[in-house]
Amino acid sequence: MQIIKDKGEYLKIFNTANKYCSEKKFKQGDNTLPMNYYQCLDRLSNSTFVMMWWKTPKGYGLSFQEVVGDISERYVIDFEFSSDEMASLLIKDYDLPVLQYSFNKEEVIEYLRYYQKWRRNSHGEYLAPPDSTTLGLIIDEAIRLLMLGGNEEDNIMV
Repeated sequence: MQIIKDKGEYLKIFNTANKYCSEKKFKQGDNTLPMNYYQCLDRLSNSTFVMMWWKTPKGYGLSFQEVVGDISERYVIDFEFSSDEMASLLIKDYDLPVLQYSFNKEEVIEYLRYYQKWRRNSHGEYLAPPDSTTLGLIIDEAIRLLMLGGNEEDNIMV
C-alpha cells in the first residue's frame, strides 16, 4: 500500500524508522549499497519517494521507494521491524495506514459491497477508490471461502 506524505513527514518517519528498526537495507535496483544514514537522508531530500508497508513473517517492513528515473536505477530504503510493537510506534505517531492481510467473512462482504458501490457510483458522489492490493487479498479470501463452502475452519490456499 502506497502512503503519500509531504517531504518533511517522510524525513521524520525515516528518522523514527531508522531508530526502531531491527534491520535496514539500502538498494539501487538489484544491488545492495553500503549507504549510511546521512547519505539516505540526502537521497530522500533530493528525490521523490513513496512509502509502502509490507508484512514480514516476524512483523512489518517499511520501504521508501524512489519513483523517478529508470526502474533499474531507483533507490529503495527498506526497514524491517522485529515485532508489530515497533512498527506500531510509527503507525500511531504518524497516522499511517496498515495493509490488512487476513479477513473474516463479514469483512470480505463489506469490502466487496463498497467496491461495487465505488465501481458503479450511479449517484455521482465521491467515494475513495479501494486499494488495489487490499482488493486482491479480499478476492483471494472470497475465493477461498467459496471453495470451503462457508466453512472457515478449513485451511485451503488459492
